[in-house]
Amino acid sequence: MQVDRVRFAEIMRLFEELPGGPRACILAPFLGMLEFQLGHLQAAKATANAKAIREAAHAIKGGCWDLGFQALGQYSEHLEQLARAAQLPTEADWSDFFAEVAWVRVYVETWPDVG
Repeated sequence: MQVDRVRFAEIMRLFEELPGGPRACILAPFLGMLEFQLGHLQAAKATANAKAIREAAHAIKGGCWDLGFQALGQYSEHLEQLARAAQLPTEADWSDFFAEVAWVRVYVETWPDVG
């Protein structure tokens, strides 16, 4: 449960003046992308598809690091590296990953609206 709060606040300030502020301009799209990629990741997990795990984890990683969600980015990178090595994540890997996803959701959903 690690976020680069300075990076996150920087990004939020960039969108303060736009219609809808950070929530409409960056947070809602981020959560939408996250949910979309999580759907792909869960389907890949269910079918043990390492290539699809790698691709979805890679996409999640980028969005997380852009916003400063370091821990979820690191967990995503770990899943990506395992899949790249043709290894499937363990249940512990999945548990850690999904726990961090839950934390990021709460963090984003409770971020105060600006303006």
